[in-house]
Amino acid sequence: YTGSATPASKRISDLLQSEVTVLESTLTRLNPVTLREIVEAMATAPRIRTLGYRNSHFLAQYVTAQLGQIRRAVSPLLLPGQTQAEGIALMDKGDLAVVIGLRRRPAGFTSVVQEISRRGARILLITDKTIREAPAHATWTIDCQVETAQYSDAYSGALAVLRLLAVETRRALGEAGQTYLEEVEALRERLQELE
Repeated sequence: YTGSATPASKRISDLLQSEVTVLESTLTRLNPVTLREIVEAMATAPRIRTLGYRNSHFLAQYVTAQLGQIRRAVSPLLLPGQTQAEGIALMDKGDLAVVIGLRRRPAGFTSVVQEISRRGARILLITDKTIREAPAHATWTIDCQVETAQYSDAYSGALAVLRLLAVETRRALGEAGQTYLEEVEALRERLQELE
């Protein structure tokens, strides 16, 4: 598709180039020292809670699923039927909140991040250049490129960051991560959950 000169193939080529730009722009600005600190927190925090609203929600679900296969005590910050206050109240000193807040965040987003911080939890904020006050309350902030020429934002950069963090956390967990993964896989097999 990308080698042809038809209008449809040009749109595909343009999209491909746009995604490559998003990935490069996001990944090349990562600081390896900061990544090491985040991975250490992901490997050692008593609990990890994830949060994302609107289009950031699926990214929070993704990182929950990835980390939940290699360590215990990983879950969404907000469970169905819960208020924000009830979810935030579960956070303690030493816990880690992975908060994903990409463009067009809901009103009150900064207040939620601030309240999590007041609980003493460390916060990893995955965001983009439109963020303003929330990074002041986060332990770490990773800025992801999301804007493109197309009408809809691109989340491939943020997804790549989350995947990198999960892969590196698995490496940091060593044998404990592998053992837990094997426990999860054995349970899946007994339950016949996957094809």
